[in-house]
This record gives sequence, structure tokens and C-alpha cells, in this order.
Amino acid sequence: MKVTDRLGTVWRVRRRWLPWRRRLRDMTPDWFPHIGGLGDDPISMIIGLIALVIFLPVFILLLVVALEFLLLLLLLPFVVLARVLFGHHWVVEARKGSWPGDLWWDAPSGSWSESGQRIDNIAGLIQQGRTPPPTVGD
Repeated sequence: MKVTDRLGTVWRVRRRWLPWRRRLRDMTPDWFPHIGGLGDDPISMIIGLIALVIFLPVFILLLVVALEFLLLLLLLPFVVLARVLFGHHWVVEARKGSWPGDLWWDAPSGSWSESGQRIDNIAGLIQQGRTPPPTVGD
């Protein structure tokens, strides 16, 4: 659920579908290197190789993030099925800022219907200007 507090900050209150938080999301850069205008002469090849060596860690990190995302998509049906069959509690989280937002608050909230009520309650408090205390450290 997307809500806005009295100061105009956007919050997202939702269930966490997987029992863990993604770790590599915060490590991805906000920019992507753009090397344009390289020709086919030897100097351009040298510049391109230097740029490749410099940006190779960025490319490797993006590959690891993509593989993690594919693993999460593969495991999601099994985790949801286990939650339904074994009755694990859903975790409700509130994120501050634009998507995906900074994780501000999270708490276990019971069954599907109980977590839905908790989402509505937390979203209502945020709209009234009473944000929950931060429970997640940096």
C-alpha cells in the first residue's frame, strides 16, 4: 500500500514475501557506464580495454544481482507454499521514499488477514503523521 505522510514523503507498507531481505540491492550503482564514440583504431582499443578493466567489477556485480534475482524467482513459489502449509507468520514492512525505498520498520504480523489489518493500521498512522519508530538499523 502506498501512502503519503503529512510532510509529503511517500511510504510503502507491504508484506515481505520471502523470509529474508535482499542484501545486494543496496550495492548496485545508480549509474551505468557509457562509453561512446570509440573508433576502430589502436588507441580506441586501448581506451576500451582500460575502461573494461575499470568497469569489470561493476559488470560482475550486476551479473551477481541478476543471478540472485533469478534464484529468488525460483524459490518464491516454494516459500509461499511453505508459509501456507506450515502457517509461518508474514512480516509487514514500511519503506520510506520512492521505490524500492529505505527499509524503516518491520515486524512479524501473523496470518494473511492479520497482516492485512496491520498494513492498514500502519498506513493509517503514517497518513496521520505518526510514523512507526525505526526497527531496522543501517
